[in-house]
Amino acid sequence: MTDYLKKKDNPALLPIQIAYYTGLRIGEVCALTWQDIDLKEQTITVRRSMRYNGARHKTEVGTTKRSKIRTVDFCDTLATILKAARTEQHKNRFKYGELYSLNYYKQVQEKGRSYYELYSLQRSEEVPVDYREIDFVCLRPDGCFESSSTVGFVKESYTGLSPSTAVCSKTFYFLNLLPQRGPTTPTMPKHHRFGLFRVRSPLLAESLLFSSPMGT
Repeated sequence: MTDYLKKKDNPALLPIQIAYYTGLRIGEVCALTWQDIDLKEQTITVRRSMRYNGARHKTEVGTTKRSKIRTVDFCDTLATILKAARTEQHKNRFKYGELYSLNYYKQVQEKGRSYYELYSLQRSEEVPVDYREIDFVCLRPDGCFESSSTVGFVKESYTGLSPSTAVCSKTFYFLNLLPQRGPTTPTMPKHHRFGLFRVRSPLLAESLLFSSPMGT
């Protein structure tokens, strides 16, 4: 699949590569910012998830499925991919100039619920005062964020599976590759690190969702 996307120069390639090497959900991958990634320690802090709100016709970011923050490791191969992506994004800023887009989130409160809508604006456009910039990892060449719905559609079109089914299939395949403690019980590799901590609110506070120090 990655070879096919490379040939097509499809921007969905990067999020699919990150999902493949980390096991993250597509929504979590698309919501990653560069502040969440520690290239030196090769860890990713997963704080938020991206989703499309069909009722409002808006792309939003909010908490992960279980409203927790966790940290996952990644391998040298993904580190190389991320460094190359970062370099390419810097080049695109100069290539597109004023037509290059920056990404923003806006907090919306409705019926006791807080959520964050996403917007992309060209550098030449005026930015509303209640917009706050966010530095996503997964971008299209023109700087617009790559939406989770688009990546999910690409993945579904290629595999013939729905995004949720594809994740289950990949998880089952991964477990079968792990060392076995017994006939059916897999054991995780010793080097794997995985941390969780609970938050009190069903939606993370903005400071945790967007601004926490890397690695917390």
